[in-house]
Amino acid sequence: IVVFLDYDGTLSPIVNDPDRAYMSDAVFQFVRLNNIYYAGSHGMDISTPSVSLYYGNHKHQTGTIDEKGNDMVNFCPAQEFLPRIQTIKVMLQEITRGIKGAMVEDNKFCLSVHFRCVNEDNVVVLKEKVESAMKSYKDFRISEGKEVMEIRPNINWDKGLALQYLLDTLGFENSSEVLPIYIGDDKTDEDAFKMIKSIGRGFPIVVSSTPKETEALYSLRDPIEVMSFLIRLAKWKKDCGYKKSSLFGMFRRLIR
Repeated sequence: IVVFLDYDGTLSPIVNDPDRAYMSDAVFQFVRLNNIYYAGSHGMDISTPSVSLYYGNHKHQTGTIDEKGNDMVNFCPAQEFLPRIQTIKVMLQEITRGIKGAMVEDNKFCLSVHFRCVNEDNVVVLKEKVESAMKSYKDFRISEGKEVMEIRPNINWDKGLALQYLLDTLGFENSSEVLPIYIGDDKTDEDAFKMIKSIGRGFPIVVSSTPKETEALYSLRDPIEVMSFLIRLAKWKKDCGYKKSSLFGMFRRLIR
């Protein structure tokens, strides 16, 4: 089993200040494992073991060493956009400065304009300002999530392709014995749900407290339920030794 986890709204609750979106101590201890790999900025910033140099797409891969001295490989398909992203960030900070509650978050390879704390009457004004300013940047696109506008390079890359890349570089893409599980709560996670469905095996799980249109086949209500599910998954591994029939029984309780 390979488990893919979103962060905000999945491992941590969504909060007004994204810099304060912390996991609970229980979740932090649970996911603090040696074989966890990081993928940020909608999958445009991926770090995997050095073995990944021998798999998949070598373009945009660079070797590096992590803080523990381990050889790693960084995969950054939007590296060339970094200077312009910083230019856009300064511009967005300037045009949103006068709108109380607006916040521009730098996610390295993408930018987020949060309006969770913006007065409802000013949300339309904020969106119009951002959309108007971004017309000059044809190679960037805007998408909208949970009270946030995402600005990212307009390249053929998303969380679904990032999932495929990770499976490939870890040597799992063509293995029928591998079951990917992806848990996420936002619109950008839909690409990963679609990818799992296209593979024909695995479990796409949406985190939502209310019914919503989604490509996911299963659902959990909130980060507390995510934690409970992960604990049950770990217990299943320990007690059943990867017996598939018991795994599918557990997932039947999550069907939307």
